[in-house]
Amino acid sequence: PDRLVDLCRFVEVNPAVNQVECNVFFQQHKAQDYMKSKGVQMQSWAPFAEGHNDLFHNETLTTIGEKYGKSVAQVVLRWHIQMGFCPVPGSKSPAHIQENGEIFDFALTPEEMERMAGINRHTPFYQVTPESLQRLAVTKCNFEE
Repeated sequence: PDRLVDLCRFVEVNPAVNQVECNVFFQQHKAQDYMKSKGVQMQSWAPFAEGHNDLFHNETLTTIGEKYGKSVAQVVLRWHIQMGFCPVPGSKSPAHIQENGEIFDFALTPEEMERMAGINRHTPFYQVTPESLQRLAVTKCNFEE
């Protein structure tokens, strides 16, 4: 949260929300602790890790999902909610959008949360490089799709 630390030093009112990469493979506990201390809500972009690390076939996540009759995506989103994160899942599929909202009829146990903590790799999948910054700078969004 380096940029947030800098920002909070020089503003009178801290931001309400800070959107950062956060997923089961990059759990961001230190950032979450800092944001809580400043009253900032952590918002998770790419809550499904863009499917990296074979997320949707992860044995820990599929086993937990089977117990509740839930998909891996639902287990992951429920984990985000229980961690106090605000996930931002993306989908073009109406069925997936509906499924993403069906996460409030079950809760992960402390043991399951601990198992999910065990798959943390402490490494982001998105690495900032001069090339990636240039791509972002020239990206044009097509909102008609």
